[in-house]
Amino acid sequence: LEDRTKIDLIVIGSSAVNPITGARVGKGEGFAELEYGMMRQLGMIDETTPVVTTVHDCQVIEKGLPPEGKPMMLHDVPVDIIV
Repeated sequence: LEDRTKIDLIVIGSSAVNPITGARVGKGEGFAELEYGMMRQLGMIDETTPVVTTVHDCQVIEKGLPPEGKPMMLHDVPVDIIV
């Protein structure tokens, strides 16, 4: 943990993603958010570090993600780029 290498890009898993807001549904355990938070705390990434996900076309959802009345939480990691 003493190695504080600056990370240029993060690739994160997603089950579904909104291309307009960057909101994503992860794999259900919160590990991506935990790892993201740890890297932020260690100074290895910051708010300018791009977050990328790869999904199939059917996993790109513009309506209903996040569900109406349930906004993204502060610890949720949105994506910047969808491949």
